[in-house]
Amino acid sequence: MKIPQDKLWAGTEQSLQAHLAMEEQAQAKLLAGPYDDGTDDENDVPYLISSVTDGVAVINVKGALTNSDSWVNEYLGRTSYPALRSALVYAATNADIKSIVLDVDSGGGAVNGVADTANLIRMVNDKVKPVYAFAGGSMASAAYWLGCAAGEVYAENTAMVGSIGVLCTHVEYSKQMAADGVTATVVRSGKYKALANSVEPLSAEGKAQLQASVDATDLIFSQHVADMTGKSLAYVQEHMGQGREFIGQAAADVGLIKGVTSFDTLMSSVCQKQLDASTSNLNNMQNPQGGMMKKALTDAAIAAMAEGGVVAGAPAAVVAEPVEAAAPVVEPVAAAAPVVEAAPAPQADVISFLQAQIKEKDAALLSANVELAGLKKTQEDFQSAHAGLMEIACKSVSNMSIALGGSALDMSTSSAVQVLAQHASLKEKFQTQFKAGGVAAVSAGEPEKDAPELTAAQRARIQAARPRLSAAKR
Repeated sequence: MKIPQDKLWAGTEQSLQAHLAMEEQAQAKLLAGPYDDGTDDENDVPYLISSVTDGVAVINVKGALTNSDSWVNEYLGRTSYPALRSALVYAATNADIKSIVLDVDSGGGAVNGVADTANLIRMVNDKVKPVYAFAGGSMASAAYWLGCAAGEVYAENTAMVGSIGVLCTHVEYSKQMAADGVTATVVRSGKYKALANSVEPLSAEGKAQLQASVDATDLIFSQHVADMTGKSLAYVQEHMGQGREFIGQAAADVGLIKGVTSFDTLMSSVCQKQLDASTSNLNNMQNPQGGMMKKALTDAAIAAMAEGGVVAGAPAAVVAEPVEAAAPVVEPVAAAAPVVEAAPAPQADVISFLQAQIKEKDAALLSANVELAGLKKTQEDFQSAHAGLMEIACKSVSNMSIALGGSALDMSTSSAVQVLAQHASLKEKFQTQFKAGGVAAVSAGEPEKDAPELTAAQRARIQAARPRLSAAKR
């Protein structure tokens, strides 16, 4: 069994082992060179879109989930978050596609990248067109993180859903290294740096550090599920989370999915809803808010959202909400009826919103740059003052060493901490031996009564200093 190194994984143990095996295959394929089937994929439909039938696009979310975008993912049958986001943007901006179905069969995957992708799924569902998620085999952990972001979630009666949680496996080789005669020494810049490493036995502090990371990620995961399902965080943690796995109807009973069905039944239901929406649109052609289908955003707006993950705070005018189909009512037209201006296009609202966001970020960036410039000036002033003070301190240390009968000390290459420590050590000895003014007081007059007897070398230095002091006075 292969074991990863301290990697947060939102998935089952089986999906993790499958992912690690794929990683080895991926390395071999990459070393063999790029895959080329002789076709030009530049204008092709994203490979994760398996079909588009009657306006319904089916996007595959299968295999281990990874944040690494490489051509080997398609070859190995795993799904990358960047490829999934590209497929969502394509489906959202294609006018021929009216609904999206995520066909999920995955035991989960990497934590990095899953949150942004799930936010995009919910954004497309809320702002552009309906998104459904279906579990044919498994919708576990990170796969459920994605799936629950759809507008409606369904599963087969034998599908496994849930496994809400995060795991991290730590491996260390200190005993094996010792048996091989290898000794590793870890030098840290701080007590928390690399506590859980592979060459030292895992300490209680290191394990606590890993546990804190796992718990923090699990809380984010659980809160996301609570937001998507309309449940409280406490309910999710008590009834849905902690790694539990639910089969079919049991998943529906706790609220993980809306219901149990088959893939074909779901597709038929989605197509029928589109048919009903088309009829509703015909009955509401005079109503700018009529029709079930939500207005499509521009390519630029969707791309910006996919990159930036804008969800909260989007203008309400972006979505044309559904209304119940009703028979058209013809009202008498009054003479000289006032002209009602058409509501602004949803695209313009989105673009204005994004421009306002950019303007706000630019202002924040300008303020940060100004603050940074001030900090740099303060740092320069500090460094200048520090250099001067270090010179004074080094000279003081050398002078005290000489006065105490030692030799001159060169501390120009020492750190500030070392200089201060040496200065404190010599200062204590200096003040004990040279009281009330130190060398200057002793050289200018008689030593204090309690002062210790001077050595011959000290008296010689004082005698040598007296002519210079007399000359300085004149």
